[in-house]
Amino acid sequence: MATLVVFAAGLTGCGHASAPAAEPPPAAPIQSVLPFTGLNGPYDVAVDAAGNVFVTDIEEGRNGSNRVIELPAGSDTQRVLPFTRATVMTDAGGQVWVIDGGHRDSRLVKLAHDGEQQTVLPVPELGRAYRGVIQAVDGAGTLYGLIGGGQDSGGGCCLPVQVAEQAPGSRSPEALPFQHMNIVAGMTVDGAGNLYVGDGNGKRVLRLAPGAGSPTELSFHALHSLINIAVDAKGAVYVVDGQQNQILKLNPGSGTPTVLPFTGLNRPVGVAVDATGAVYVADDGNRRIVKLQGLR
Repeated sequence: MATLVVFAAGLTGCGHASAPAAEPPPAAPIQSVLPFTGLNGPYDVAVDAAGNVFVTDIEEGRNGSNRVIELPAGSDTQRVLPFTRATVMTDAGGQVWVIDGGHRDSRLVKLAHDGEQQTVLPVPELGRAYRGVIQAVDGAGTLYGLIGGGQDSGGGCCLPVQVAEQAPGSRSPEALPFQHMNIVAGMTVDGAGNLYVGDGNGKRVLRLAPGAGSPTELSFHALHSLINIAVDAKGAVYVVDGQQNQILKLNPGSGTPTVLPFTGLNRPVGVAVDATGAVYVADDGNRRIVKLQGLR
C-alpha cells in the first residue's frame, strides 16, 4: 500500500510558520575625497542641479585673490574658471551664481550647467561695496547680503551689520528685521523663500519666513563656532561648527540636530548639499573637498 507524504513548507513544530528573515541594516554613509588638485585654501563649495561641483580657493601669495574651480559631474579633471576675488553660491533650484569682485565694476554671473555659458547681470548697490557682501541669491535673482558694519572710530571691531535684500529692478536694498548682527556666518535661501542667517557672534541660526516681522531661532544649541550654513530641498539645515570640526543637520520639525558622520575634518569652512542629499564640505585644514553620501 502506497504511503502519502505531505510536506508543509514554512512550518515548524506545533504548526507555527517560521519567522521571516530580518532585513539587513541600512548601509553606512560613504565618505570620499573629490579629485580636486592643488587647493590652497578652499572655503566656498557649491553644487548645481547637474552635480557639477564648484569651489572658491584662496590663491597662495596672491594678496587675497582667489579662483573658482569646477569639477564636472562624473569627471576627474577640474578646470579653473575666469574669475578672481569671487564668491560662488547656488540657489534652491541648483543654479550656480558667481559674484565676481575682481572685475572692474563687479559682476553677478549666472553659470550654465556646462560652466561655459555665462549670463552677466549688473550688480546693484548691495554688491558694490566689497566682494562677499552678497551672500545668497534666490531663483528669481533677488540678492541677500549685508549693508553697514565695520570697525568703529576707535579702531575696535565691530559695528553691527544689517541684513538686506534687493529684488531685480530695485534701485536700493531693503533692510530685513535681523537685530544685533555683528558677525554673519553664512546665509542661504530655500525653495519656499525662507532666508536663513548664521549669527556668528550669537552662535545661532535664524530663519526669516517671507513677510514675517521677525526671524525665529532654530534649535542649534551649544555651538562652539558657527562658520557656515546650508539648506537642502527638504528644508533640513546644515551648520559648520569649525571649532568642533563637525557638520550638524537639523531636520524639519526636529528639535535636536544630529552630527553627521564625517571623519578627519580639520577646519571645515564651507558646506553644500546636492539634489540626492549628499553633503559636501570644504575642509580647509586638509586642503580638500569631502563628500558624504548615503545619508538617511
